[in-house]
Amino acid sequence: MLIDIYTHIFPGTFFEQMSKAAPRLENIGKRMQDVVPVHNLEERFRQMDTYGDYKQLISLPNPPLEDIMDAKTGTHLARIANDAMAEECTKNPDRFVGFAAALCMLDMDSAMEELHRSIKDLGARGIQIFTNVAGEPLDKPEYQQLFDAMAKYAALLFVECKAALDFVVLLQVDSQRARIC
Repeated sequence: MLIDIYTHIFPGTFFEQMSKAAPRLENIGKRMQDVVPVHNLEERFRQMDTYGDYKQLISLPNPPLEDIMDAKTGTHLARIANDAMAEECTKNPDRFVGFAAALCMLDMDSAMEELHRSIKDLGARGIQIFTNVAGEPLDKPEYQQLFDAMAKYAALLFVECKAALDFVVLLQVDSQRARIC
């Protein structure tokens, strides 16, 4: 069996609600709409079938919630996303082995509540965070509680690379431009 742990999804109505709530979403939302399997499960499953015995661990794609909305809205949308990903995993256990919960780390009390709820109540296999929190490094003292909790749970911690929405590093590689964070 193949298990892909780096697969992204916009579950349920999450993308629509995120788009309404995030005036700074910019063009990444438009680009993600072109990646059909991210929001269309029928197409995702069709593509998955070409690999035989293959399952996925799902998580949200960029952008980080911290970069596009305030703490209250981000926390609300993380909850919606986690509920929807848990539901998809329950409905499709032959396709999804689990999910990495989304958090909005602008309010660490709320983020910790959602971390515990996602792992204990929803069955998340871990969480996904990004390489910085709205430009702040992950080694700031206020984030230590998250790392301590993940160690206690012995759960997966996915650290997704990201650059600020207004900052993209481009490399010239064999006359092609490649985006890195």
